[in-house]
Amino acid sequence: SCFSDNTHRDMIQDVQGILNVFNGSYNGVSVSSVSGLGIKDLIERRNPDLATEIGSKIDAALQSANELPVPFDQAIAPGASSDDQDKVQALIDALREVEEVLFDAFELFGLTAVIPE
Repeated sequence: SCFSDNTHRDMIQDVQGILNVFNGSYNGVSVSSVSGLGIKDLIERRNPDLATEIGSKIDAALQSANELPVPFDQAIAPGASSDDQDKVQALIDALREVEEVLFDAFELFGLTAVIPE
C-alpha cells in the first residue's frame, strides 16, 4: 500500500471490518448487504451499556481513520506537520480505547486475552 499511497484506505477498511464483525453486518460493493448476529448482540444480552460503549468507541475510531492525512507516509515522516501527526495519534488513541472496552467484554464472558510484549 505504501507504494500506491493507499495505506490510509487500508486503515479505514481495517476499522470498518472491526465494526462489521461487531454489528454482524456488511454493506458491500458486489453484494447489497449481509447481516446476522454480531458480537454486539452477544454482549447486549449480558450488558447493554457495554455494547453501546464498544459501538461508540469503534465509531470514534472509524471517524479518526477517515480523518487520516493522505498520503499517510508523509504524515509519519520526520518533519510532518503537527496537525497530521495529531490525526495519526488520534487514531492510535481511539484504537487503544476500543481495545480497553473489548477487554471488558472478554471479562464479561470469562475470557482472557494476552497482548505479547
